[in-house]
Amino acid sequence: MDSSENEMPDKKPIELPVSRFAEPECSYEVHLDSADGPLVDRKITIGEQLFHRWECGYEAEHNKEPSSFKNSSDNSLYCMMVHSCTISSGNQSGQRRHRRRHRRQNEFVVLEIVDEFGCSIYTNITPEIHYLGDLRAVLEVQAFALDYDQPAVFFKCNVRLLLKINGRCRRPNCIKK
Repeated sequence: MDSSENEMPDKKPIELPVSRFAEPECSYEVHLDSADGPLVDRKITIGEQLFHRWECGYEAEHNKEPSSFKNSSDNSLYCMMVHSCTISSGNQSGQRRHRRRHRRQNEFVVLEIVDEFGCSIYTNITPEIHYLGDLRAVLEVQAFALDYDQPAVFFKCNVRLLLKINGRCRRPNCIKK
């Protein structure tokens, strides 16, 4: 057998065009009384019903402002998963993230309440996140405080966009405790 039979012809590789799928933009809001109720724009009393809402969508073609989403979850390539939520008694925006469940650092209490799989750790405080379609999620909670001296609670979550497989979203299922 001649070795020249197995060799590739001396041609340059073909360059394929690169295509980029449009990624949705996401927003986070806190509402009173319902997921579509008024936005929180005042101090909250402990026990008031709050709705944390995450929503992703594509910019409406006629309006280029990011807040004008065209929610097209039926034909979207993506679905969303809210995960790794923490609450703290102080603003920790400039500090690095830690993985411990509960800690005191610089006099702030930080508590992980939703794990990396999107499951509630303390279901008596924060129930499981409800998904309303592929690109909208809601967490219904009653307002609470972590520390008597610092009544403000800072809420922080991550949103992961998952590629749908055969048109289905594959979010992890949370086990009831």
